[in-house]
Amino acid sequence: MKILILGAGQVGSSLAKYLGSDDENDITIIDKDEANLSSLQRHLDIKTVCGHASYPNILEEAGIKEMDMVIAVTKSDEGNMLACQMAHTLYQVDKKVARVRTAEYLHRKELFSDSAIPIDFIITPEGLVTDYIKRVVEEPGAEQVFEFENGLVQLVETRAYAGTPIVGHPIKELHEHLPKIHMRIVSLYRNGKAIPAYGDTVIKDGDRVYFVTKKSSVSKVLKEFRRLDKAYRNIIIAGGGHIGLNLAKHLEKNHRVRIIELDKERVIEIAEQLDDTLVLHGNASDEELLLEEGIESTDLFLALTDSDEINVIVSILAKRLGAHK
Repeated sequence: MKILILGAGQVGSSLAKYLGSDDENDITIIDKDEANLSSLQRHLDIKTVCGHASYPNILEEAGIKEMDMVIAVTKSDEGNMLACQMAHTLYQVDKKVARVRTAEYLHRKELFSDSAIPIDFIITPEGLVTDYIKRVVEEPGAEQVFEFENGLVQLVETRAYAGTPIVGHPIKELHEHLPKIHMRIVSLYRNGKAIPAYGDTVIKDGDRVYFVTKKSSVSKVLKEFRRLDKAYRNIIIAGGGHIGLNLAKHLEKNHRVRIIELDKERVIEIAEQLDDTLVLHGNASDEELLLEEGIESTDLFLALTDSDEINVIVSILAKRLGAHK
């Protein structure tokens, strides 16, 4: 398959490596950064073109007329959508994939069709992360939450603690404790190793339990394994990027949310999009700022900057200063 990737950032580069590992795929990638392209070309057997990914002359230089698929993953949502539009209208490319991060576009489903913006599949990595964090926030005590059937059913990971109803008892007793709830333990880990989750298997302190149940029943099931954390009320988000902004929009209805953002222009931009969230201009690693904002009474601190290193550092700092989680 002939595949044209637009954008050689982290996502585009990863796609090129993954798709390029299949000998049946012929990969071409476009990016404005020649250094990124040179690095990729040194390690991968792909064709690269330096230029703006939504310019027709650059697309044609990359051979778009012969492409079976276009994957637009530049930093610009608008550029990605425009590129897919041109791939469809000018070059009749069969499959178009685009990364779209802006919620305002994603909420308008009618935008994405052959009669409007012809994108066959939308990639929203930030949306996936946002949804994941929302689910964990909504279920204190859950360490991971995955949704199925449009959110009606959830797969939940939690840890079993001594002194709770089921610890020290066999799994089959769960149905006696929760007779009206349909649930099933699908996996059980003890000391890092999977063990069979039979009816006679006794749950022990420290076991990591994965169970499936209806969303409405998750809290009741969690109480069997641990004392539930109180609902999160005070939340600080470090980083006002797409994830931080979209998360704040969802959480501000029922939580006291503050965002700390370093970029002054971004502070103004996101403050205009939020109703009940306090947006602060500052550095999330500023100990004095965190103390002023009452970090010791913060129920949940979320480090969501663009830098993994900074996220780790500010998370450690927040924990040391008293953030509950």
